[in-house]
Amino acid sequence: MSLQHNIKLGVNDDTTFTINICRLDKESRRVNELKASIYAYDDCTLDSLFTCEISVNELRQLYQFLDQYKIITDPLINKTGKFIEIDDTEEIYTLLKNTNDKTLNAVLKRIISKLTAKDLNKTTRKERCSIAV
Repeated sequence: MSLQHNIKLGVNDDTTFTINICRLDKESRRVNELKASIYAYDDCTLDSLFTCEISVNELRQLYQFLDQYKIITDPLINKTGKFIEIDDTEEIYTLLKNTNDKTLNAVLKRIISKLTAKDLNKTTRKERCSIAV
């Protein structure tokens, strides 16, 4: 199976933006020999408008940066939310710990105001069963 080594990133008016993984061929190469070229050219004249060559390590950094956004990695997501994406509760604790009291109170009041009686009175199945006994 052959890989496509370049992809059109987009077209803006009469300009095409492309990225190409360079120096991939039949020969084996060291990773540090590989480069990625990001370039733009005029669609009518094919004149080069912009060229930038980056290393594989820089390309990896770009990949890791983009990979942290679920809206990019998950094609089923079609809308963003007004939130900070956090993977672990320690991050939440750190954010809250470093927030001043006035801001924290405002945030908590806003959250609590959106809760319904049903939200506040939720019990787990285990809790309901132990209450019923």
